[in-house]
Amino acid sequence: MNLWKLVQKIFGLKPADYTDPVTMWQKQVKVIAWDFDGTIAQWRFPEGGAPMVYGFGGKTFTSVDLMRAARAAGYKNLIHTSRVNAHWPADIRMAPCVAMIRWLEEHDAPFDAIWGMRFKDGAWEFSNEDVGKPVCCVYFDDFGFRADDVGAIQLQKIFADAKEMKK
Repeated sequence: MNLWKLVQKIFGLKPADYTDPVTMWQKQVKVIAWDFDGTIAQWRFPEGGAPMVYGFGGKTFTSVDLMRAARAAGYKNLIHTSRVNAHWPADIRMAPCVAMIRWLEEHDAPFDAIWGMRFKDGAWEFSNEDVGKPVCCVYFDDFGFRADDVGAIQLQKIFADAKEMKK
């Protein structure tokens, strides 16, 4: 039995209408890349915490609300996470990936693909086809850095903090 099928059976994961990232690029669809830990879900490894909450224009939205709004606006939601990092052996990275997929499904978070994984024949498997950073319109990541004036201020603070740590 395929390992992912076994994991799905044990954890009760349900297949959804998943696609693979390469197909999304070939169709030239609008794609948003979402980090999982600290961006979609609060940091609680490996199971994931509550959905993150963001404020815009005096209103608050959960990460799942934002993913739904992106989907409604015609964007594909791509999960881009270190959990699938190929530098870790498959048996070590499997449990955190299963926990992430379970979280996404339990919270009804609409996603179309996971960078570094494929959903084939009713089971998730790791893929070595996805290398580097995915091409997309927007990246949501808790460790993101903006390449503009705001980013320059952030970078100055990082360097200042680094100098303080060396003292």
